[in-house]
Amino acid sequence: MPEYLAELYLAPAGHDGFADAARRVRAAAGEMGLQGTPVRCLEALFVPEDETCLFRLEAADANLVRELGERAAVRFAHVAPAIAG
Repeated sequence: MPEYLAELYLAPAGHDGFADAARRVRAAAGEMGLQGTPVRCLEALFVPEDETCLFRLEAADANLVRELGERAAVRFAHVAPAIAG
């Protein structure tokens, strides 16, 4: 299944905001999977210096990644195909 990298900026929220966003993204991915739409959160990273969260996600297409963000109530600033090595 294709992988995507989704970026989220959390300037005022910091580490606590990241932990909450990661929990919501994983929960929304689980709900989507139970509803027959396979989406997986493979990894979540927070880069405090850049106030950036990065989510490595597995989904059939980028629109499902955006839908995941909506369900998780997070606004991905950018979604792009990714290749892990």
